[in-house]
Amino acid sequence: MANDSDLERIQRSDSSMSRQSVALSSLSLTSAVVNTAKPPIVLSIGSRIIRCGVAGEFEPRYSILTKELCPNATIDQLSTKDGLKIAESLLKRIFFDIMTIDLRGGRVLIVESPFCPTNVRNVLCQTLMEKLDVGQVSFAPSPLMATLPFNILTAFVLEVGHSEVLAMPINENVTMISQCYLSQRTGRAVFERAAQLLRIHARVEENGQQRELSDQEWSQHGENFAEKFVEQYAFCTTRTRATEIKEKGNEVVLQPRTAEARIRFGALMVMVPGFVRETVFEVFFDEDDPENFTDPSIPKMVHNAILRCPIDMRRKFFESLLVCGGLARATGFLSRLKEEIIAISTKKSTICGMEPKFFHFKEAKAEPMLGWIGGSLLAACQYSLQIRSISRDDWNKTKRVPDWTDFISEAA
Repeated sequence: MANDSDLERIQRSDSSMSRQSVALSSLSLTSAVVNTAKPPIVLSIGSRIIRCGVAGEFEPRYSILTKELCPNATIDQLSTKDGLKIAESLLKRIFFDIMTIDLRGGRVLIVESPFCPTNVRNVLCQTLMEKLDVGQVSFAPSPLMATLPFNILTAFVLEVGHSEVLAMPINENVTMISQCYLSQRTGRAVFERAAQLLRIHARVEENGQQRELSDQEWSQHGENFAEKFVEQYAFCTTRTRATEIKEKGNEVVLQPRTAEARIRFGALMVMVPGFVRETVFEVFFDEDDPENFTDPSIPKMVHNAILRCPIDMRRKFFESLLVCGGLARATGFLSRLKEEIIAISTKKSTICGMEPKFFHFKEAKAEPMLGWIGGSLLAACQYSLQIRSISRDDWNKTKRVPDWTDFISEAA
């Protein structure tokens, strides 16, 4: 007969076997539930920077200058007769040379501007479907995607891009197209203003003396130099200092004085006056510049767009500003934008007694890639991506990407 110790040993053995069987059954269930398909690829094609990565990740794997991927063309040329050739070359470089992945049967989510031309979307979809054998393609508006990282349903999104500045109210995850504003006071205009000011005021230090940059020197390094200056040395000054600089020009003496910048220019060292560092971003805020811009300043555009919204939504939007885009992370941009909006509201007696409030991450400069991050979160949700995708069968039937007006017509 088995003694008590033998019985206890047998019970322990049975218990461990039962635990193992439960664990094995759990693993089998998990393997059945887990989606083993290729993770979707998230792609954001901007006129200056292209971002690409895998769904579910919190930052793009690659952020590449568009001119490096398309040295002989621009993104705007996707709508021309050579668009298919440009798109094929661009996408093959991204997926084959940079990401080194096989897209056959996979899924791609493209984060786009709401006003992206339909023929550009058709060109991208045709290239992905017919040249790269992608299984599903989805398109998502970048302002709406920018709200997903903050888990908010309502926000007033200001997207400061390289080729367009877009003010888009979003209420309960619905983009209010009829209340949006577009402006040409863009990042490209900032770089052009920087190039003009640097060409006039920058001085080369050579043999203890200073001289102007020659035309040959500027043609070799000028464009990259202007971009480097804007991104690393320029900042948004206060409203008071901007007014004084505008009135007195390069003879202004402000306290505290902004230090000159010493910047490498090829093999040369260039000195840039402090007031140039402060005035580059006035493209966004200067109202009195009718020669270069017919559009209102960015603060006035935000103010006007909010006033166009229904009266019961204005306070909500005024307290839910979300700024994204490459130059939105410029030093002092949010504080200057807030200062200008308050001044306009006080002058016109609208939305008085309120201060604009912004959504932003305090410890991360995520503004340039908020749209991509939102697209990554959306693409990680299998069901949400599935119902918004264009399958290969859908594409073969119509050979076109449905526009939002198509869905309105179907609903009607």
